[in-house]
Amino acid sequence: MRIQKLYVQDLMSGITINDITFARLNVLVGVSGAGKTSIITALKRLVRIAEGFSDSGVDWELSFLDDDNNDVLWTGKTSRNWDINNEGDVVASFVQEKLVVNNEQIFSSNQDGIELLGVKLPKLDDTKSLIFHLRNDKKIKKIQNSISSAVIVDVDSSDFSQSQKVTFFKETLHNEISEFKSKFSIKKFSCSHKELSCREKLYYAHEYDREAFSEFQDIYTSIFSQVKSVSVRAMKTYSHGSDRERAIMISLHLKNKRVVRQGQISSGMFKTMMILSELYFGNNKSPIIIDEIENSLGVNCLPDILAELNMASNQVIITSHHPRVINEIPVRHWNIVSRSEDGSVVTKKAEDVLPKGSNHEAFLQLINSPEYKGC
Repeated sequence: MRIQKLYVQDLMSGITINDITFARLNVLVGVSGAGKTSIITALKRLVRIAEGFSDSGVDWELSFLDDDNNDVLWTGKTSRNWDINNEGDVVASFVQEKLVVNNEQIFSSNQDGIELLGVKLPKLDDTKSLIFHLRNDKKIKKIQNSISSAVIVDVDSSDFSQSQKVTFFKETLHNEISEFKSKFSIKKFSCSHKELSCREKLYYAHEYDREAFSEFQDIYTSIFSQVKSVSVRAMKTYSHGSDRERAIMISLHLKNKRVVRQGQISSGMFKTMMILSELYFGNNKSPIIIDEIENSLGVNCLPDILAELNMASNQVIITSHHPRVINEIPVRHWNIVSRSEDGSVVTKKAEDVLPKGSNHEAFLQLINSPEYKGC
């Protein structure tokens, strides 16, 4: 998926993300409270809605290219009224929803009913999105997969930043992998299995695609010169003792012969590993969205990670207020986030606002500009 334009209004709080456009590489900059995290949160909400989760009081328009480069417009609105279902989850009904692909309306729903390609459908559970309900339809499946493949890293993304967290996975994919034999490609496998976590991708690359893993390891050890190699294995645990369900455990082998177990890996080293795992083993068409990228990454990691993101073919959207981050990325990729007079979150291209000069000069101009300050 390549996100093109986003509009989201939270009907409960009144916060509006007002028609923000995105390029291949986007660095969202602005003072605290400008709305950078609100943009990431809005994207995360839409991904969850596409995956079948309910949400209350949200109105949206999302324009994007799917993985087959189809031009997609997905719009919808949910009720402000909510309830709690039998599982204890907060649910709200969908007021309207529409999917348009290459200017052809695929489905629509409103108070008059549901239509799929002009054919009336029976009533469905209105607490889940149509894009989720109809995800097995040939035309909709790839679009729903494109949305759900977005990689979002924020404060809640424990898979990326918490080395103490253990990931369990079922080895149900091993039979499928064995059919590849010597031709297994982690990139192709990730494209067909977009549900894989960053740690699962790391494990399957380590086990079955040594060439890709070696490339990843070369980059990782160049960033952390004390590391000789990275080891990933699946192991049984007492609580998950089945052969079909195991824990992924990662360890670092240092040049001084010490071994650093997963729970002892620093947050910066671990988060760097997980981001590189997505870049080297994930789907090239999955957008990588990182809120406050400097969090948990040391200053020694930042330039290398930013260089990798800059060179990636994935769409990249990151937020930051750290001068080291902003100075590493060319000005043409900066988007200044601020609030308009009515409180809406808006963005402006920095190169349209700031005088031309070096990145260092541009950063000083940026932090002193009225657009950055929200004046």
